[in-house]
Amino acid sequence: MDKELWVSDDYFPKGLKHSQRLVTNQNYHGKIIEKTYHVYKTLDIVDTDTLLDIGSGLGDVAKNFSKIVEHVYCCDINQNFLNMAEINCQDKTNMSFNKVTNSITPLHFLKDASITKAFANAVFVHCRTNVLICYLKELHRVLKNDGLFLTQYCVESSKSIFVPADKNKIENTINKLNFNILQSEKFTTIHDENFTGINLLLSK
Repeated sequence: MDKELWVSDDYFPKGLKHSQRLVTNQNYHGKIIEKTYHVYKTLDIVDTDTLLDIGSGLGDVAKNFSKIVEHVYCCDINQNFLNMAEINCQDKTNMSFNKVTNSITPLHFLKDASITKAFANAVFVHCRTNVLICYLKELHRVLKNDGLFLTQYCVESSKSIFVPADKNKIENTINKLNFNILQSEKFTTIHDENFTGINLLLSK
């Protein structure tokens, strides 16, 4: 994998202790419910959907959706998170867990036109422009016609955990791929008063 496309691995939790710390953070499960509802409402999730969760972490949001969709594909660059997610979701037979191993074709494990809806919750705010562009190209391949993709990215920040992306390059890529922009709204975060991001909803 081209390490220059990613923020330092030091940012991402590496094992059980870090996973336990994440789960015991204040109102963790409440935040999972909020994230699940936001994705559910925005993407209008239905029981015939085949869903892709990019940067699935411990799999808690994906696990909620597994109860109502045909299949959920989880993917992450962190194998430890995937291991924890598999344990967390071991009773779910309609979930798959895939490690992202190629920065150019990160969704290589998926067939063409195999996904109806995809989301990446608070993932690309930590990634460089080229990472999101590679995912957009792959999403154009794996999404079915009229498929939806929901994500966020960072435009400006004063904290190193957030990586500003080139808005013009991203919008140019979206246009070249003939995605339809259904929503493009600015948002901020309490974690950085100088942060500006974009909430993005695309359709193929």
